[in-house]
Amino acid sequence: MSVLLFPDNSPVAIRQPKTDRLILARLVEGLSKDQEFRSKEVTEAHGILVRWADFYESGRLGTLTETQLQGDFLSEVFGKALGYGRAVENEDIWHYEQHRSIGGSTPDAVLGRFEQDADPDILGVIELKGPTVHLDRDRSGGRTAVEQCWDYLVDTPTECRWGIVSNMVSFRLYERNSTRRAYEHFTLQSLRDINVFRQFYALFHRKGLIEWTFKHPPRAVALLEQTQNRQREVSDELYDAYSENRTRLISELHHRQGLPLDDAIEMTQRLLDRVFFIAFCEDRGLLPEKTISKAYKVNGFQAVTNPRWQSFKNLFRIMNTEGTNHDIPYYNGGLFAPHAVDDLELDDNWTGFFTRIGEYDFGEEVNLEVLGHLFERSITEIEKLKESNFFAGDADKAEEFATMPQSIKRKHLGVYYTPRELTSLVVEYTIEELIRNRFKTLAVDQGVSKKEAEKGVVPETKEYWSGCLDILRNLKIVDPACGSGAFLFQAYNLLEQAYQETIDNLGRVGGPGASDLMSEVPHFILNENIYGVDL
Repeated sequence: MSVLLFPDNSPVAIRQPKTDRLILARLVEGLSKDQEFRSKEVTEAHGILVRWADFYESGRLGTLTETQLQGDFLSEVFGKALGYGRAVENEDIWHYEQHRSIGGSTPDAVLGRFEQDADPDILGVIELKGPTVHLDRDRSGGRTAVEQCWDYLVDTPTECRWGIVSNMVSFRLYERNSTRRAYEHFTLQSLRDINVFRQFYALFHRKGLIEWTFKHPPRAVALLEQTQNRQREVSDELYDAYSENRTRLISELHHRQGLPLDDAIEMTQRLLDRVFFIAFCEDRGLLPEKTISKAYKVNGFQAVTNPRWQSFKNLFRIMNTEGTNHDIPYYNGGLFAPHAVDDLELDDNWTGFFTRIGEYDFGEEVNLEVLGHLFERSITEIEKLKESNFFAGDADKAEEFATMPQSIKRKHLGVYYTPRELTSLVVEYTIEELIRNRFKTLAVDQGVSKKEAEKGVVPETKEYWSGCLDILRNLKIVDPACGSGAFLFQAYNLLEQAYQETIDNLGRVGGPGASDLMSEVPHFILNENIYGVDL
């Protein structure tokens, strides 16, 4: 794990919590080590960003406004450092323009390919703010910088993939077909580190975002495709192994150890949930590295025939015990509480799958979206398994099912999954639109004209933002055929973001107790907002 030499902990510069990277870090890091990023051109570009970092550190950058800084910042950073040509350079083709109108809106700048007397080929938009502006909280015309950027992307042709949001002390890169929770992020101070700068340069440079070279797509396009392919591969690989081993373990407990089917399913699920949780915490820095690997490695001369399984049971016990001396924190959420699964006696062969789970990268490759989709599929499959007769016969029948390809399993069980892209669109055009309209209505009720409310203007008062919070808390979303919960999972993500923005703004205008509300958001959503039933 790399450590930033020049961290910036300013609230207006840091990455927001519960967000993902757009591109796998190892792919960006690997590309940035190529020889082309050790050229004189890259060194000179690095010097430009270091001068801006010096300007920021001196305190003078923060005294100036976006209007005072915008022209110089775009010219030096995007023009000189990142290679986007300007029309004033008198070339036949240029790569960025300021204040070009798009569909009735005007971004601070657009990136693409521009020629005299030719239609523009716009491939990216830039929303720029001043160095004291919080990109997710502070509003202009009722919209945050991030929201403005996405509004511009909606107004552009689908070829315009990239949205850049910056307050000059941080840089974000969004992609229109990905979620708002996923973006590349760099702080100005972190770019002092030449290795970090090379990664930034690889992505944000003209050849990173808009320029094809020798029939090869821009670097960010290629890296994003590699990321998406890898995450699909990991999702399928992991689920295939998960489904196969879960079916086998259910059969072991039901057919060979004589447990009722419901108990066998519940114990198997509890055990695998524990292992997945540990693997996730390992790679997120919440548990010591290689916790699973250490549990698997046991000393010789054990007095039991299944020492690895006993070692894992000890790990589960430690995680449910406060004040142990194993550098392992106490998790009191109930997952590791005493349970019948702790009384099972399993052969050590079963722990081999635990180590396979631990070998996956839960920091990035198995991100929250991949993990959520895995459990969505898992819930549907297990319910269908209960209804089927695959466990009604002997163990051989269950073994046959366990080794079936996923496509054949789905056909046998009648399982169908809604693509994530579709559920995201449904949520966007139903829930997000509903919230936006109710917020507009509240703004009008509190004195904003309908015309201004349509533009996103809102009252900056405690009454307004408290009212928005009430709107969210009174929102009821029901999926009458929820299946695996794909729609509700996406709805949760959107509501969490809406709550966060609302509570941030309530705190900004002096709303009492706003800082304590954020920890209650999961409770609000799960207990008050979303409901699902299925037949």
